[in-house]
Amino acid sequence: MKTAKLLILSIIIISFIACNNKENVVKKEVVNTEKATSNEEVIIKLDNPALFEGSTFGEFFQVLYKTGQYEEMVRFSSSDMIKEFGREKLINYYSKIDFGYNIKLKSRNLSGRDIILNYETDIVATKQIMRMPVKIENDTVKINLDKLENNKYFLIN
Repeated sequence: MKTAKLLILSIIIISFIACNNKENVVKKEVVNTEKATSNEEVIIKLDNPALFEGSTFGEFFQVLYKTGQYEEMVRFSSSDMIKEFGREKLINYYSKIDFGYNIKLKSRNLSGRDIILNYETDIVATKQIMRMPVKIENDTVKINLDKLENNKYFLIN
């Protein structure tokens, strides 16, 4: 009985020592695996709208809205939108939209670098489909609205 307890205690101690010596590093993707070393910076790709930082792009964008990070929302707006509307107008727009409802990705339509994400929404107890146009720009997904006021993507307060 003493031998069994000693053996179990030894295994537990060895396990703790082994776990503490390993680094807790999560590598998402290394572009060139032949030259990758343990000290090399890992490049995180943000070009998949259906799998974006652990959720989908729409859900990520909605978290930015819910936390009031409108500047960050502009960073994830396409350069075409920023050129056409300007940063201040986009910040003002994002601060006034109604984007707090539940969304769930149902499908996506691919057309080259332009993508439409189709989200099922539940707005005022009515199920609807919200289409979110995005594009891949500089290896990052970015929202790509063609107009701001009265558009079919978000509801204005």
